[in-house]
Amino acid sequence: MQGVPDMSVTLRFIGTGAAEPVPAPGCDCPGCAYARTDATARRMQSGLALVVGADQYVVDCGPAAVAAPQWLQTARVRGVFVSHLHPDHALGLYSIRWAQHETPIPVFLPPEGGDTGARDVEHERVHLENWLGLEPSRLDFFSSVALDEVSVLTLELRHGDTPTQGFLFEAGGARVAYLLDGKGLPPRTAAALRDRGRLDGAVIDATHRPGTRDSRHNNLDEAIEIGLEIGARRVFLTHIGHHNLPKPELEGYVRERTAPIVDQEFVCSHDGLTIALAGSEAEPVAATR
Repeated sequence: MQGVPDMSVTLRFIGTGAAEPVPAPGCDCPGCAYARTDATARRMQSGLALVVGADQYVVDCGPAAVAAPQWLQTARVRGVFVSHLHPDHALGLYSIRWAQHETPIPVFLPPEGGDTGARDVEHERVHLENWLGLEPSRLDFFSSVALDEVSVLTLELRHGDTPTQGFLFEAGGARVAYLLDGKGLPPRTAAALRDRGRLDGAVIDATHRPGTRDSRHNNLDEAIEIGLEIGARRVFLTHIGHHNLPKPELEGYVRERTAPIVDQEFVCSHDGLTIALAGSEAEPVAATR
């Protein structure tokens, strides 16, 4: 109908890898070896676009945004939400700088704090003040933000000593949770997700293969359990590390593990995956597995 704004809601996965790309340089693990034979198994570091009508809201912005910045041209960037300042989630802010034009793009970061003196390279942070020309805002956990027709609630995640926030986005009648990087769900975060009603989508950290123990990231089974706990209609497993199962085994494992579940769909995300959650192009959740 003429004059009615487009409120379609689409998720586009820019990068679905963990801190390292897949294949990782010089690595011959099964996941990397397979990815060298199948381009669809290759993964860049984290990046997601929530596309609402003619606009997009970037959620994490890893090196994929530097390597392939053309994705920024597909819709106007109206806001950027960064879970934490590890380079695999924030280095692509350099490309965001060039998308600003005359009007600065709002960039939202987690609270300050954590172990800034850690020697582990994974705890090195992107420093914004000198080279990006951005003016980011720090958000407290469980803060609310409204941009245009999109409302956002920040969530607290457990990622070692690094302050890391998840997000609950509401737009066009769709609710989407973004839960990277983190281990499990803190009780207050789980309660906040339940209180908002059933989610249309949940994007969940599934870094490791089944059986792996890690205090900062989920393995595949733990990610599936989080999806079951919050009951989202679609659960998107992402942040998949190179030591996880190779793509065919990964997809087969998730398919078998979730086969008895009839009211949820579990998706192994891949770079470039695009899913419409609301609007005329929205795809129905599979009724059977």
